[in-house]
Amino acid sequence: MDFSQEGQRRNNVLSERSQVLLLFVAAVLSAGYLLLRYGDRWAIGGDATRFSDAIFWMAQENSLAPAGHTYGNGYGYQALAVFLIEITGIELGLFQSSLSLILAAWIVVPAWLLYRELTESGETATISVILLLLQSEFLFGILRGTHEKFTRGLMLLSLYLLLRGVRSRNNVVQVAGIVLAFYLCAYAMMAYNSLFATSFFGSLVLALGLIWVACRSTLSSATDAIAPYARRMLYASFTVLVLTFIFMFYIYAPASWQIILFQRMLDTVAALFLDLDIGQSVNPYEGISSGWISLPAYLILSVANWLIIGVSGLIWVWTTWRLVTKRRLRS
Repeated sequence: MDFSQEGQRRNNVLSERSQVLLLFVAAVLSAGYLLLRYGDRWAIGGDATRFSDAIFWMAQENSLAPAGHTYGNGYGYQALAVFLIEITGIELGLFQSSLSLILAAWIVVPAWLLYRELTESGETATISVILLLLQSEFLFGILRGTHEKFTRGLMLLSLYLLLRGVRSRNNVVQVAGIVLAFYLCAYAMMAYNSLFATSFFGSLVLALGLIWVACRSTLSSATDAIAPYARRMLYASFTVLVLTFIFMFYIYAPASWQIILFQRMLDTVAALFLDLDIGQSVNPYEGISSGWISLPAYLILSVANWLIIGVSGLIWVWTTWRLVTKRRLRS
């Protein structure tokens, strides 16, 4: 046994744990700054108020779908809030303005695990999480008194479990545990927001389907090796979509309203691109102009998103061009 290698491995584990702990503390401090800066005003207005009403009525009626006010996309955040309020004795307003901010720090763990799985480097994963926490639009979503801190974290966790399950195919017991954890994670995402889960897994099915088709049609040993992984991930994601359908129509009936929402979305897209008349004007830029006082401020705060989209698009174009060129050369 090589004691030097074993000692190095232990040092690496301790170093990675220290990095995750420091990231967690940084996330808590960010939430603490927001609390000191704005106080309970951060929890007033918008979605946070609507969730406060849903939490109140769930506690009053002891029902996941109370008659007073029901959140149509899921019950997870309200149920968690009621549970924590009952065991801690904290008031609803204080929970929404303070404790819910601190809970957002949990997202550091699934984000770090996913980035390490993708990059196979703890240091790179740490840098990636730091960059993630520097995005103002991301922080705005997870620091509100809504489900987003959990749905976004569960999205990262489900991607990690999906990748981990595929790469651990030789260990049957480990694969079984990861698959079970993946489906539990997927259901938790549905419970917090079934609309988010449907959109996320639908996009994942589309992306994996395109990858699988590209692998089948490209003459390359590398793509031949990727195809089985893409197919297995595609099956798992498609199964989650079926579970989402069951959740919407049999487990949590209020979520079935999303069918009407999807129809409206299709009508809006048709009106935008096909110039169809749906009886109302469609302005795709109205959300920005109505939600932001200053358009330049929106562009400055969103610059990180545009940089990521632009760089990712260039990498995708370059990778696709190389695959197509290799295929032509081989044929």
